[in-house]
Amino acid sequence: MKKSAEANGVAVHGPVNQGDFLKNLGIEQRAEMLRLNADEKQAIDITAAEHRLTDPGQMGTLFKVMALTKPDQPTPAAFPEPKEIS
Repeated sequence: MKKSAEANGVAVHGPVNQGDFLKNLGIEQRAEMLRLNADEKQAIDITAAEHRLTDPGQMGTLFKVMALTKPDQPTPAAFPEPKEIS
């Protein structure tokens, strides 16, 4: 998909691991905010879900995330900036 998009002049961002993507979007901070108002069972469930989504041994590296944009658009949130070519 990446090669095909690039061959057609589309800017490709990623792929990046799901865990890294979610961490860059702030999943850890969001989970902490949810735990502040959660009861004990809910807090345990939130922590387990965060772990399942981001841990490399769970879904963190199982799925990849890619974004396609027009070449003149900024890098989408949570994706690393393209490296400068010297």
